[in-house]
Amino acid sequence: MNLHGVDIQVEGNGSETLVMLHGWPDTLALWNDTVEALSDTYQCVRFTLPAFDAQAPMQAKSLVEMVSFIHEVVSAVSPHKPVTLVLHDWGCIFGYEYAALHPDRVKRMVAVDVGDHNSHALLSSWTAKAKWGVFSYQIWLAVAWQIARWFTIARQVRGQPNDALHGQSFKVPQSAGRHAQWHELPLCHEVDGLFRRL
Repeated sequence: MNLHGVDIQVEGNGSETLVMLHGWPDTLALWNDTVEALSDTYQCVRFTLPAFDAQAPMQAKSLVEMVSFIHEVVSAVSPHKPVTLVLHDWGCIFGYEYAALHPDRVKRMVAVDVGDHNSHALLSSWTAKAKWGVFSYQIWLAVAWQIARWFTIARQVRGQPNDALHGQSFKVPQSAGRHAQWHELPLCHEVDGLFRRL
């Protein structure tokens, strides 16, 4: 199934539907093992959130637009029964908002590696050190994701296929500090794969 240029994978034959929303910078591949484990007893629905895949750049969606898109998916895959939302990281934000706006369409939620949803109390409770820790964890992910998007867009402009950089490599530090050892890694256009190699 395809909705607005986004491939929706529907696997399994169970009577209950699980709609899986991944986090950032992941793709639907995050759920591979979960689908393998659950598809005998559930209908598993997953897709890469629009604008999250560096290989297929799309216009970013606002929270309202993302929730509307999720509603279209849920309506298409389970038109008469509520679904279970299986949420990860940033997928939690979208899932929480969807459940708040469409409570009749959500039977239950399972949240993993949960993000916070509009909680000013949480943010104000953090020390400067805690805020710095979150920032330093997220910023390198954001920079790497953006670099991967630039590579993908540059390849598309030049008419190169998305896998044009496979087989090439780049150097990364194997250990930190003044005496860092360097080793080569394959240059990977899929950010998720890049992080798993590091």
